[in-house]
Amino acid sequence: MAQARAIQVVCQCKLAGFSLTTSHANKIGGAFTNDLFRVEDSSSGSAVIVRFFGHGTDQFFDREEEHELFCSVAEVGMGPHMLGSGEGWRIEQYLPLHPSKNQEFWEPNFQNGVLETLAAFHGKMEKSPLRNASASCTESRRLSDIQKWMKVADEAHQKRSLHQDWDSMKEHALAAISPMQKAQHVICHGDVNVGNTLRAADFQTPVSFIDVEYAGPDPPAFDIANWWTEMAADYDVVTECGFNVECPEKLPSEDSRRRIIGHYVKCATEYGLAWLDGKENQLHDDAWQLVAAAHAYWGIWGMLQHALRRDSPAVHADPMDYLKYGETRMRMAREHMELNGVPQIRLEKIGHLPSPNTGGTDQEN
Repeated sequence: MAQARAIQVVCQCKLAGFSLTTSHANKIGGAFTNDLFRVEDSSSGSAVIVRFFGHGTDQFFDREEEHELFCSVAEVGMGPHMLGSGEGWRIEQYLPLHPSKNQEFWEPNFQNGVLETLAAFHGKMEKSPLRNASASCTESRRLSDIQKWMKVADEAHQKRSLHQDWDSMKEHALAAISPMQKAQHVICHGDVNVGNTLRAADFQTPVSFIDVEYAGPDPPAFDIANWWTEMAADYDVVTECGFNVECPEKLPSEDSRRRIIGHYVKCATEYGLAWLDGKENQLHDDAWQLVAAAHAYWGIWGMLQHALRRDSPAVHADPMDYLKYGETRMRMAREHMELNGVPQIRLEKIGHLPSPNTGGTDQEN
C-alpha cells in the first residue's frame, strides 16, 4: 500500500519527529507522473511530503539533473528543501500552503504575487550554482526537450502509428519553439500552473512555486506565455483531456497582458535583470507569440505520454486521454500561429551574461 510505503520511507531516513506507530499518510494528489503523500506524525505534529516518481518519467527529464535543479532552487530560497531521497522517491519539506485556483489567476492582486515570485525566481536563479555551471549553455530547454521527446515518440510511431498528422505536429512544434534558441535566457520555471502555485490560506504569505522538473534556460517570455495559457484553462471542468484546456477566448486581453508585463519588468529589474528595463513592448510581443510555443511544448509532451501508456502498462495510469490532450494543444498551437504568425523573438541574445560575481550585466543595444 502506497501510504504505508510513504511512512516507511520517512522512518527509514530517521527524520526527527516521526515514528512508525504514530505517523499517518494521506495522498494529496500528484502531477501527471508522480504520486505525492503528506506524512504527519500525530504525536510531534511534524509533516513532510513524500514524492514517488512515476514509471517512464526518465523519458521526460534526467532524474539526476532534476535532483540538482531541485536543490539549486531550494538554495536560493525559491522552493522546498530535500530531506531525503532514494530509488524512485524523494522526501521534501512540507510547505503549509494551498494550491491556487483558476479564478485567482484573474485577480490583479494575486497576479502581482505570481509575477513577483516569477521575477524573483528568474533573478535569484541567475546567482545559483546551476546558472554559473550553465552560463555558456545556449540551448533552449524547451527545444532540447521536444527534440528528445520526438525522437522517443518517433520510435513508438514506427512500431504503430501515433497519429495520422504526427509529422505535421512535429513540424509545427519546431516552428513554434525553435526561435527561443536565439533569445536571451534566464532559468525559467517552465510549468507555472494552479497546482504548482501555492498560497497561504490568509493570502498574507507571498505566492510560492513547487515542482521544477521542467525548469531550465529559456526566455522569460516563455514562462509568461505558458502562464497565460494556464489562465485560459479550466481545471474545474472535466473533459476527456482531463480538464478544459481549450479556452482561447479566455486568454487575457491585450490591456491585461500589458499590465502583467509591466509589473513583471518592474519586479525583474529589482531582482537584477537590468537588460529587461524599457523592453516592455518587446517582451509583450515575444510572450504573445510564444503562446504557440507553450501549446506546442505540452502538445508533444501529451503525445509522448500517450505513446508510453499505449506501449507500456507499467507507466503511471490515470484517466486522462493524453492523445486527445496532445491533439488539442497542437491544434491550438497551429491556430495561434495562423492568427499571429510564427514566433519571431525580438529580445535576442546580447551575449552571455557575466558571472554574478563580476557585478555587472550587459545591456542590449
